[in-house]
Amino acid sequence: MRWPLADHNRLILKHLRLGDGVQRAAATSIARTGILRVLNPYAPLIVGTLPIDVHLPDSDVDVICHVKAPKAFMALLVQRFGDQQSFTLGRTTLQRKPAVVCSFRHRRTLFEIVGMPVATHTQRAYVHLMVEAALLQETGAHAAIRRLKRQGLKTEPAFTRHFKLAGDPYQAVARLGRRKSVSG
Repeated sequence: MRWPLADHNRLILKHLRLGDGVQRAAATSIARTGILRVLNPYAPLIVGTLPIDVHLPDSDVDVICHVKAPKAFMALLVQRFGDQQSFTLGRTTLQRKPAVVCSFRHRRTLFEIVGMPVATHTQRAYVHLMVEAALLQETGAHAAIRRLKRQGLKTEPAFTRHFKLAGDPYQAVARLGRRKSVSG
C-alpha cells in the first residue's frame, strides 16, 4: 500500500470511504470540515492508523503540516476549527523541533493536527506510515497489530514488538524505513 506523494490524500480518502464504520465516519468528517482545503497552504498529509487499517474504534485522524509561521497557523486553526467540540491548541517540542498541536472532535471523529517546520513528507509520522504500510502489505499482520494495540500499546511499540525490532520503537521503525529506502 504505497501512495504517490502527489495523490496521497486523495487515495487515502478513497480508501477510508470504502473502509469500516470508523474509516467512513472519518472520511465524512474530513469532507465536512474541509480540513484538507483549509490546511492546503501547509502541505497537509493524512497519516496514522486509519489509512493502514490498524486503527481502533477511538483512533483519531492524524494530519501533519509543514509550518514555518506558527502564530499564523494557530490563528487559522482557531478561526476555522475553534468552535469544534473538545478543541485544544498548544505548542510543544517534537523530535527536537517546535510544533503546534491541535485537536478537536467533529461528530464521532477526533482529529489531531501537528504542524512543524519540517516538510511533511520527511516528518517522522509520514515515514512511519510508509514503513508500516509496506510491512503490513508484505505480512498481512493487521490483526496482530490491532490486538497489541487493544492491549494498550501505541502503534510503533506494537509494530516493534510484533516484528521483533530492537531499541526505541519510534527510532526502530524509522531505521527500518531508511533500510527499505536504500534496499528497496
